[in-house]
Amino acid sequence: MQVFNALNIKINGFLAGATIVFHMIFTDIKKLWKKALWILASSVASFFVMMTLFEYIINLRLVNPFERLIEIINLSRKLTYGNTNNEFLSKPI
Repeated sequence: MQVFNALNIKINGFLAGATIVFHMIFTDIKKLWKKALWILASSVASFFVMMTLFEYIINLRLVNPFERLIEIINLSRKLTYGNTNNEFLSKPI
């Protein structure tokens, strides 16, 4: 049940974001590049600000957001069949 709720939230967020982007694109086509750069810059900035803020709220310490991002990427690369044990693991034959 929790998987479906998380999936529903992600789909709703994607559809809302797509609607906002399409609205910004079609309301004034002359400033398309300016709007696209604004969307990209604001999304990257909000990612790093929110990550730093929530790391502080959860762990009560400030972290370097770039080091934390590299750590997240390295940890996600290690999640393969060879490095994890899963009781529902189904390896190809």
